[in-house]
Order: sequence, then C-alpha cells, then structure tokens
Amino acid sequence: MIQNALLEGYSPDVRSLGAAAGSLSTGSWEITSQLSIPYIGVLTLAVAVLVLGGLQLLLRRTPFGREMRATAQDPDTAALVGIPAAAVYGRATAIAVVTATLAGTFLAVHSTFEASSGPTQLIFAFEAVVIGGLGSLWGALVGGIVLGIAQTVGAAIDPQYSILAGHLIFLVILASPRGRSIITRSTDR
Repeated sequence: MIQNALLEGYSPDVRSLGAAAGSLSTGSWEITSQLSIPYIGVLTLAVAVLVLGGLQLLLRRTPFGREMRATAQDPDTAALVGIPAAAVYGRATAIAVVTATLAGTFLAVHSTFEASSGPTQLIFAFEAVVIGGLGSLWGALVGGIVLGIAQTVGAAIDPQYSILAGHLIFLVILASPRGRSIITRSTDR
C-alpha cells in the first residue's frame, strides 16, 4: 500500500539528491589512476560509525538502555519492576525512524531511488544483518561492508554480476555452520 501510494503521489520517476549535494556526491580522493575514494563514501562510513557508537553507548551505559534491553528480553517482567513498555517501545521506534531517515538521506545523495526501491534495499539490509550476525550493531556494519565489497568485486568482473556477487556471499555464509546456527536459532523461537 505504501509503495502504491508513493507511486501515485510522486510518480515512478527516478530521483536523487546528488545534485543538491554538489561536489560531495561526485568528488573523490584519487589514490591511483584506477583507485579513488569518494567523499560521500567516507562521510557515510564516518556517520555510520558515530551513530552505531552512540547507540552502543546508549544501550550499554544509560538507564534507558537497560530499560530497552529488559523490555526486549521480557516485557511482562520489565513491567513488574516499573518499566513502562509502551514508552520504551515509543522511544525505540523514534530512534529507528531517525536512523532510517539518516540512512535514507545518504542513500538519496549517493544513488538514485524511486517509489519501488524499498524491497531491494530491504533485501540488502537483511543480507547485511545476517552476514554480520543477528543482534550485533557492529556486525551489521561489517556485514554491509562485506556486501558492498562483494558487489564492487562482482561489478569489476562484469557489471551484471554486481548484485549476484552480494547474494552469493550471503548464501555462502548462510550455508556455513555459523549460518545454519542462525537458521536453527530463528526456528526455535
């Protein structure tokens, strides 16, 4: 429904915020004639590390983090000790929305998007989380980097292999003993 509403409201045209970002979206540091590091890539990585570091500190070192962990573990028991589960869920949702907005802004500056881009990005996010390990903030970042490197290597071989290379890395990790333990844990719940 959301995708169809976006198609109706904004049309199926491809959009980008790259032009609004100017040289930030197109500029890069040239290391060699064949290797360059884009400004937006470095900025995205730096902001991701800062956000994940902040979330890690929030979850591990603050009373709200303890409340959030307790509510996630067992909301009924958390309520017995006076933790308002609805308020915790509301604040967690606010953090998730702010984080998603920040990520979406970087995506819009870095590449193009359209009303039907969501499912593709969701698959990449799912793969990054599984590659990095479920429940690990830093693992999700590492999983995203692994997925990005695989897609870049695949594109260097043949542009048609970019997406396929990322999916293959995901499937190899899922078929590994670690991946099978993830599947087993998720089906036990």
